[in-house]
Amino acid sequence: EDFKRTRVVMIQALMYISAFLLTWIFGVLLQSSTTTVASSNIVASLKVFFRPLQGFFNAIIFIYQKARILRRMQTHAGLNWLSAFKKVILVPSV
Repeated sequence: EDFKRTRVVMIQALMYISAFLLTWIFGVLLQSSTTTVASSNIVASLKVFFRPLQGFFNAIIFIYQKARILRRMQTHAGLNWLSAFKKVILVPSV
């Protein structure tokens, strides 16, 4: 039981770290690169696209954990992921 909980926390932490890296890697590459103008424009575009999505990624990870707990509950057995996500978003008190 403790191993399962530790594994869940580790996976959640890795998801948050991955979201952070995905949103900030292009800014870091842009600042540290000595590439051509064309490739720096691509990296700059990726930076502009991904940077505002960090909050969205964090929200999805948070909702995923709530949906996972909801799906494991006895009263919601057999609930698919999409329905669990909808329920967590639309009825947060569940």
